[in-house]
Amino acid sequence: MDSRGNDQGWANRPLPVLLLGNTGYIAETDRLTMFDTGTGKVRRTVKPQRPPLSPTLRKTLASDIPAPLAAEVDGEQYVFAAFPVRSSRPYALGNDVELVGVHADTGKKAWSMLLYQKKTSSAGSIVPTVVGVHGHALVLRASSSRLHPSGSYTMAIDTRSRRLMWGKHVDGEILAGDVVVGRDRSTGVAAWSVKSGKRVWVTREDVPGDLLVVAPGGTESVVVVDGNDDSLFVLGAADGRERFRLDGRANYVTLRCEDGERSVVVCSADMLGGAGGWVGAFDRDTSELLWQVRSASDDVTSFPEVTTVWHGVVYATVEGEPVTIDARTGKAFGLAPAVAPYLVNTDVGVAVTDDGGLSAYPVAR
Repeated sequence: MDSRGNDQGWANRPLPVLLLGNTGYIAETDRLTMFDTGTGKVRRTVKPQRPPLSPTLRKTLASDIPAPLAAEVDGEQYVFAAFPVRSSRPYALGNDVELVGVHADTGKKAWSMLLYQKKTSSAGSIVPTVVGVHGHALVLRASSSRLHPSGSYTMAIDTRSRRLMWGKHVDGEILAGDVVVGRDRSTGVAAWSVKSGKRVWVTREDVPGDLLVVAPGGTESVVVVDGNDDSLFVLGAADGRERFRLDGRANYVTLRCEDGERSVVVCSADMLGGAGGWVGAFDRDTSELLWQVRSASDDVTSFPEVTTVWHGVVYATVEGEPVTIDARTGKAFGLAPAVAPYLVNTDVGVAVTDDGGLSAYPVAR
C-alpha cells in the first residue's frame, strides 16, 4: 500500500477539514463531524471516549487542530483523527491523546486508542497530528508548539494490533515513503524509519531545529528553509541529499508546500513579522525551479496570496480578488473563479466566510 501523508489544507488559513467526494470531515478539539458538502447537513458526529479538555483549553488549542487523514488499510478506507483529552491519571501536568479511526463511507467509529502523555510529550498542553499511514503503521506527532521541535514527540502505531511500535522525542512532520522526516531537537533535519524509528539520515547537523522550517515536496522530497543562512532548499526524502538550493531567500517563518499534481510542487512562505512573502513552484521529478515571485522585491500589487493547489491550478487572491494560476508556468488563467477555495476536489470547493465560517461551492464542469 502506498504511503499517505496529511498534506491537505496547507494554505495561508489552514482548515481542519478533509474532503472525500461529496462528504466532508471536520476535526475539532473534542469531536469529528461528518457532513454532506452539498447541503451542509451533519451525517454523523464521533467523540473520543475520554472526557474533553476544559472549555478554556479547548478554545486555546482550537486553531492548532489539524485536518483528519484518510488512508486505506487492508483494503478499507478509514479516516483518522487524534484528540487532546483529559488525562486519566491523578495530578497529571497535561493532557493525553486519543487516536480515533472511523469507516470513511459511514463515519462509524472502528476503534480508538488512548496514548498517555508520558509516551507523547513533555508536560503541558499538546496537540496531536496524524502525520500519515504507511502499510499498517500510523505515524502520529504530539507537540506543544508548532514552531519549536523541542516539545514534540513522534510515534508509530500498528493499526492491526493497536500497539505502539516506537516513539521518540523528535519532530516528525512529513511522511515520505517509508521514512518520516522532520527536525531533531538539537541537530538539523533528519529522517527516521517508519518501521523501526531508527534514524536513516541527518543533515544541517550544525543548525538547531528551531531555525529550520520543513514542508513536503511531493512523495519523494522535502522543502526546507534554513533560518541560519536564509536559504531554501529541496532534499531527497530517501537519502537527505540536496537536490536544489536558493540562497538568500529571507527570514521566512512559515512554509507550506502542496503537490499540485502534473509533476509540480507549489510552495508559499511568509517572512518574519509579516514583512512579505514568497511563492514558487518546483518540478516534482527534477526539483528545477519553474517560477517564483517575492512580495519584498517584485511587484507587490500582483503578489498572489495562495489558498490551495489542485490539478495543476493554483488558487489565490491578488488584492483580495480571487485568481487562478497555472502551477507550471506561474501565469494567470483568463477566467477568474467566484471564490478562492481553501480546499477543492472534483465535486466541491470550500471557502472561508467573512465571519470565519465555511461555505461550499460546486465545481464548474
